[in-house]
Amino acid sequence: MALPGTAMLVEGTEVLVGKGYFGSGRKRVLGGPLSLRLNPTIMIHMRPLALIAMVAVQLMAADSKPSAITVRVPPEVLVSVSGTQSVAVRIRLSPGAKAQLWISDNCSIPLPAGYGIGQSGMFEIPIALLPGGGRMVCLMSAQDGLMESVPLIVPKASDPVRCTNSTCYVL
Repeated sequence: MALPGTAMLVEGTEVLVGKGYFGSGRKRVLGGPLSLRLNPTIMIHMRPLALIAMVAVQLMAADSKPSAITVRVPPEVLVSVSGTQSVAVRIRLSPGAKAQLWISDNCSIPLPAGYGIGQSGMFEIPIALLPGGGRMVCLMSAQDGLMESVPLIVPKASDPVRCTNSTCYVL
């Protein structure tokens, strides 16, 4: 290691000797390690650059680990009746989950042919499209554990005709 104010030259380094700080102006290949004393004026100007270079190298070589933040957003639902014609649903489902929407007086058992919602979002669904009849709009997602019921302003009568596998029945 070179002393402060000197530079260490490695064997085989080509040096211009002369014209300036090193001597006579001819090229010379060093045969072994050599320590040369540098002009103090150069050192004063070089120290800030050397300091910046050292800090930059240390920052680049610093042991840095990527950071990650995990945010859990739970499933959620808000059902509201929009007048007598439609139902507004705002829902956030987990990936792959589905929800069913239907009308009934008892919301604990979903209808097999309930109106399906397969993704998160905001929906305005006409009451005429919802199967069943009764005083409540019901929503359930078994995968996400969501269950919501909202009273209708005007109860919906049961469907007068029910169809199953292309066979329809009058109720």
